[in-house]
Amino acid sequence: MHVRPFKCDVAGCSLTTGFPYKKDLKRHQRDKHTDEGGAYYCPYSWCNYSRPQREQNGRKGMRHDNYMRHMKKVHYGFGQWPRETE
Repeated sequence: MHVRPFKCDVAGCSLTTGFPYKKDLKRHQRDKHTDEGGAYYCPYSWCNYSRPQREQNGRKGMRHDNYMRHMKKVHYGFGQWPRETE
């Protein structure tokens, strides 16, 4: 069994399994519980990962690493790499 000693203490957080490393907990709290995380959106408006599509579904943008993976896998690396902060 994997040990996940670092638990999120933010009230109402649905993630109860915890994290194996403190850095993972900090990333989770930054991305899910602040406005700092998830600032990347797909530049293609028809894509499910574009800003309008994500906001319509109540989702924030992606982390940079997930954004880069999305662009490589789905759009084969085409397009610009804009960072949207608003």
